[in-house]
Amino acid sequence: MLWLMRNIWRSTIRSKILPVYLMLPLLGVFLSALTYSSAEDETVLRIGVANLDKTQLAEDAVQYLDGLSHIQVQMVDLSALDGEVASGRLEGGVIFEQGFSEGVHSGKPGGLQMVSVDGEQATRHIKGLLAGYVNDLDAIARIAKGDETVFAELYNQARSKSVSLSGEMVDDISADQQKSRQSIGYLITLMLFFAMSLAGNILREKENRTYFRVLTAPITSRSYYVSNMVVHLFVMAVQVIVTLLVMRFAFRIDGGLPLWQMFVLLVIFALVAISISMVIVASARSTALATAVQSLLIVPTSLMAGCLLPIETMPAWIQKTASFLPQRWLLDTLHSLQQNGISKDVYLNISILLAFTVTFSLLAVYMFERNEDTRVFV
Repeated sequence: MLWLMRNIWRSTIRSKILPVYLMLPLLGVFLSALTYSSAEDETVLRIGVANLDKTQLAEDAVQYLDGLSHIQVQMVDLSALDGEVASGRLEGGVIFEQGFSEGVHSGKPGGLQMVSVDGEQATRHIKGLLAGYVNDLDAIARIAKGDETVFAELYNQARSKSVSLSGEMVDDISADQQKSRQSIGYLITLMLFFAMSLAGNILREKENRTYFRVLTAPITSRSYYVSNMVVHLFVMAVQVIVTLLVMRFAFRIDGGLPLWQMFVLLVIFALVAISISMVIVASARSTALATAVQSLLIVPTSLMAGCLLPIETMPAWIQKTASFLPQRWLLDTLHSLQQNGISKDVYLNISILLAFTVTFSLLAVYMFERNEDTRVFV
């Protein structure tokens, strides 16, 4: 086995594509950092307001909107509001119709109209903020029971009420955790391709019949499989180390857990990736068939598991199907470690990943032993 591992290692490091696969995950880290860094920038909504009610309640509601840090209010005429929104100079508009104040006093708030080019999607946030504000006014109106004097007294008390708050700034690590999970998603997808590329050496040995000459020596298919797995695992561990170090120290992405935990988790997945690639190689009757199966298997399953896109954007049936994929279990384990640290769920997920490895490894060894006939590969 040592002789086998030495020769497999020599064959692996001679591969011209090896440096490319070692460095390719860094592109995924860069794309993830670029995507989520742009999403972190605070967006200021430019909102046009047309106040047709001209009452104190309406003026106070406009001041409430203008006082929010992420909203920029611009007073416009009703006739110009649609044009400003349609031209893109404003993201949306709010119209306080005549009777807004009367509706609040009577306990039937209304008289608000939203304007946007994109429909409710663009105005949902503003509608939610105004709904909370109007609900407070409605609560005062219900207590006043139609008495405008009582309403005015309660309303003024609410406006003048001073509340003392103490605050402390904390770091928001959710964006870093999301960037980390997305970077790992790209990485494990590339790890599957990399494992298949490493296993491609076996395909080449089958093509030139070196594999079958090796088996004429006192070497079993089992020892051949284990030797390949050891070498491939070492190379993929180097790939993981390079990616994690660049992610942490070059891109400053803090995954919310120690590097050694991420390393162990990814090495376990490397075992899964290698065992899957060995099953494909052992069952393939030609290099073209193995390449086709690789493409048809890796990309769709990685997409369904949430490696390339957040799984929350997937339909419900795809999210349920993802439970059968090892990529999903790895990402779930990473998320659990970020949120709760080491727990029973983490041990369960790792056990499932190891079960994937054992299952695919046994299947690969069985197929290698069954396909030792030189006529089964073309």
